[in-house]
Amino acid sequence: MTAAPAPFDIAACLADGPSQAERALLAHAAAGTLCQLGTACPDPADPAAPRIRAGLLAHLLCGGSELAPVAPQGIRLIGAVIEGPLVLSFCDTRGETDLRLCAFTETIAARRTRFAQLVLSGSRMPGLNAEGAEIAGSAFLLGIIATGRLSFANAGIGGQLALHGAQIAGLTAQGARIGASVYLRATAGTAFVSKGEVSLSGAEIGGQLACDGARLANPGGIALTLQAAHVDGDVILRAQGDLPFQTQGELRLSGARIGGQLDFGGARLANPAGPALSAQRMQVEAEFFWQNVTVEAGTLHLPSARVGDLVDDLASWPGDGRTYLDGFTYDRITRDAPTDADSRLKWLACAATKDGRFLPQPYGQCASVLHRMGHEAEARAIMEEQARLKGIARRKAARLRGGSGDLLAGFDWLWDSAARAVVGYGYAPFRALLWIAGLAVLAATLAAAAWTEGSMAPNNDLIVSSESWQQIMAQDCIPRPAPGCIANPAAVWNGTEGAGLDWESFNPIAWGVDAVVPVVDIGQTAAWSPSKDRGFWGFTLWWARWPLIYLGWLVTALAAAAATGIIQRTPPGG
Repeated sequence: MTAAPAPFDIAACLADGPSQAERALLAHAAAGTLCQLGTACPDPADPAAPRIRAGLLAHLLCGGSELAPVAPQGIRLIGAVIEGPLVLSFCDTRGETDLRLCAFTETIAARRTRFAQLVLSGSRMPGLNAEGAEIAGSAFLLGIIATGRLSFANAGIGGQLALHGAQIAGLTAQGARIGASVYLRATAGTAFVSKGEVSLSGAEIGGQLACDGARLANPGGIALTLQAAHVDGDVILRAQGDLPFQTQGELRLSGARIGGQLDFGGARLANPAGPALSAQRMQVEAEFFWQNVTVEAGTLHLPSARVGDLVDDLASWPGDGRTYLDGFTYDRITRDAPTDADSRLKWLACAATKDGRFLPQPYGQCASVLHRMGHEAEARAIMEEQARLKGIARRKAARLRGGSGDLLAGFDWLWDSAARAVVGYGYAPFRALLWIAGLAVLAATLAAAAWTEGSMAPNNDLIVSSESWQQIMAQDCIPRPAPGCIANPAAVWNGTEGAGLDWESFNPIAWGVDAVVPVVDIGQTAAWSPSKDRGFWGFTLWWARWPLIYLGWLVTALAAAAATGIIQRTPPGG
């Protein structure tokens, strides 16, 4: 541990003879004017650089004395080398602390120091410890270069914390209370660069957090954390011109509360060691912009996160199981983002599984939002796909149990396939009408062919044994056609001059409907039946009527189940 420096002896300093730079500083401090010793940050290795002892500077910053008075305006110094440890901890500074373009040879110690305003813009330093400091105004550290960490942990800053274009080795501001905005952004084409963790966990920020164009690198660790932070305004993590917002390491937003937008437009994220973005239970009140994002390595974790409007594109979400959205909710999808079913299904496929386990919630959430927005067809398509994938997961689990699991999985597959094909798992009940129509047309076509072939007969034992029917059958062309034979005995018997004139007239369409719709009794199948021994079409219809009747019952049952809500469902929240 470094020993605290001895109290500064201002009398001895003045007796020994201050340097030319120190005499200038003393004069300007007393007058309350700006002391400018240069126009650029000096090199400490340059013997000609203006130098000021850190002890003298600390003495003046903390109010000075009778021998070295300080005006109420405070100290304003530009372009000096500050030699030695500048220790301001537990002090109340006087007026403004403005130390621009200064080169500090040692870390600045300012724990629990009170500042009216802190300005270090353009300076170079090994580090800054302002833990618990109270800054009534803003902290301006624009363009600084810090080879060590900066700490504002648990500090109170009434205005901004501004580090535009700074190059630092890390920033700690967890638990800080910042009245206005935090700026960690690029400026004039110069990126904000941090080669260490930037921590704002638990911080309260009254304005926005702007990191557009920033480059945050902490490979294998956390690049930026806002865990449990509260930001009243926007959080901007997007590109600025040609400078993308870049991270190497984890971007942690877990539990953060953001009162405005969260904008990742054009960002590039990478964390081969784990999540590129972890945002469990994050809350964003306004838009969540996720467009033109590149996740070069790592995964996305947004379980139970909640955002306002979702503004995204399909290409920004990594596939191959790298996106985890279970519990992720949003109020609507904006018009700048895709709302068609194909795009959303591709998106959901990126987040459908976790460790081999199917996650149905993202499908239900998307369908619910689309349904509320008026995209009913898209919502039904997504819920239908969710039901299909749930069936696959259900059968997989059954097979893993062994025993009768394979048999149960087989029955489940049959029912699942029928429910999907006929009524879309209840989300497309009118599809059953097409099936009924198709089955009826097939039955009618076979019935018409059998009738034309002469393979239909009255479905009554008394009629087929009657003299009139037997006389006609005696002239039947089957099995041996002969001149004057009757090709279709049923048509003659049921014709206008036949004995069966008053019997139910045959109609192939009505017969087909009567055969496949069990709830409809037209009387056609009760009146006419095919013969399997009179010809090909009669044989075909005789055997086909059983599966046609079975399929008719199945389709009707599924349609009834969908119509009564047994298997029909509306999207969650719809």
